[in-house]
Amino acid sequence: FQVDRLDRDKVKMAAALAGTLIGHMGILTGEAAGCAVASERCEVASIDHDAFDALARRNPRVPLALACNLIKGLSPLVWQVDLGLEWVTLQAGEVLFSQGEDSSDGFFCVMHGRVRSVVHHTESGAKTQLWARDLGRGACIGEEEVLTEGLRSSTVTAIRDTEVC
Repeated sequence: FQVDRLDRDKVKMAAALAGTLIGHMGILTGEAAGCAVASERCEVASIDHDAFDALARRNPRVPLALACNLIKGLSPLVWQVDLGLEWVTLQAGEVLFSQGEDSSDGFFCVMHGRVRSVVHHTESGAKTQLWARDLGRGACIGEEEVLTEGLRSSTVTAIRDTEVC
């Protein structure tokens, strides 16, 4: 096998030998593939997401085995990054951090769910909302304040149950 990136000209990213699993991250997460697989003179078995879900319902050990196989292939760098992450689970309506109140000792990435970042302005005791934006999976929050060592510039609240790290 040859695994190529989809976003640009073909770039060989990896070679897979007999028995190698490809695409198991996507089948576990439901995310689209970020690469294409090209093969020469080989046999390939394929299973789509719906068929995998049906198989997993019949045998719950299947996704666990697949996840274990995925974890075994992680590089030491990924393990180091993972050890440095703090996962935070927010219920809908729960505040992650508040404008002007929290020190900026870290930033967050939305793993799943949705948050709303709102900036308020207070004048003569009256609080008005200047702007708001909704952020979803993959969005980073609070990196600017970490770099400038400033206070939080907005209040970030979970719109629905959300997990950030």
